[in-house]
Amino acid sequence: MIDIGPYNNPNIGGDHLTKDSFAASSNALMWYFDRDSAHAKTAINILNAWTNTLTTVGHGNDAKLRFALDFPEMLNAAELLKNVYNTDPTTADADKWQPADIARFDAFVKSMMIARGGTYSPTVDYYPQANGGWDALIGAFNMSAAVYLNDVDLYNAALQQFYLGNAQNPNGVSEGALLSYIYPTGELQETSRDQAHVQLGINGLALQAAISWNQGIDLFSAYNSRLLAGVAYTAKYNLGEDVPSETFASDLSRGKANDGTPAYEIVANHYLTQQPMTTDAVQSVQQAADTLSRAPIATNEGGQHINWLQAALYTTD
Repeated sequence: MIDIGPYNNPNIGGDHLTKDSFAASSNALMWYFDRDSAHAKTAINILNAWTNTLTTVGHGNDAKLRFALDFPEMLNAAELLKNVYNTDPTTADADKWQPADIARFDAFVKSMMIARGGTYSPTVDYYPQANGGWDALIGAFNMSAAVYLNDVDLYNAALQQFYLGNAQNPNGVSEGALLSYIYPTGELQETSRDQAHVQLGINGLALQAAISWNQGIDLFSAYNSRLLAGVAYTAKYNLGEDVPSETFASDLSRGKANDGTPAYEIVANHYLTQQPMTTDAVQSVQQAADTLSRAPIATNEGGQHINWLQAALYTTD
């Protein structure tokens, strides 16, 4: 059972999910780097254990956020195992992730991680009335799941939530939609809350842009490059610069990354290598990646030090 309430009270099974999610992705990556099948087998065992044992998810809303923060790591492991490890000619048939186990995992993604044991729909796990970081991260999780599952409806719903914020409720707009979360000046909906939460929000939006770029869809340019404006604004403030604010910019947690803030790595890489552009905004984001995301103290939700690993994972052509 997993049941996660506000401020992790209660926290039944949540930490276990977090640690196993990062253990699965780490072992899958280690197999990719060194081709030692023991790592792949460990990742397979973790995925199978969850799909075979978790039967109940409490309906405290914080479970949505924990799943969005951590379960994409299991999806990353599943993607590598299913599409790379299983197709590697050196992998023996008996060592592969078996089709029945894959089918159970695929069903588990929708039934337990998205629907939390309830009725599934492509928008059931959004939480548009909360601070925008929630739907930004949930959108990234749903996009990850959609790509892994080849589920067009799930992916399109995430795109609609990113662009318009009304995928779940046609009469409302989510705080986690791009235009709701990042204002034209670059200030963000949670800038006045604290820098830890605002960096989680931009992480979710940047991850959606990175996933979509790999699918041939450019979210970086959406609404006059609004994502760049928000990430650069946050980068400058956390690097110690003054920024204009229509509310006020909180200095709580200022000056350090949150979950390594992959948004800095993703956006800097995009404008340095994928669509090269040299501007003050891009330079600020690159500086934040160098000094905040790659700092020795940068860790992920699982407590792993990920500074240079994250840099390697998000540096692409």
